[in-house]
Amino acid sequence: MAKVKLNLAGFRQIRQSAGAMHAITEQAKRIADTANELAQTKNAHYDHAVARTTDHGSVALATTKGSGAAAYDNAKHNTLLKAVKRR
Repeated sequence: MAKVKLNLAGFRQIRQSAGAMHAITEQAKRIADTANELAQTKNAHYDHAVARTTDHGSVALATTKGSGAAAYDNAKHNTLLKAVKRR
């Protein structure tokens, strides 16, 4: 069996590239949109945060973003988890 040496700096560059960050942001937006469709609490609004780089790659969030109704809805119904499972 051959040994494989990974280029971790190269992987990080790919994960932090503009294309990867765009794809991650779009996925977070889709999850937030799905959560809004699944929301069962009145005035619950889920939102997303644009991707940003980290030490290991990139991250974007689907979040309740200051919406108390969305926080309640998510706590009671696991709406964000359900939205992730549907994606």
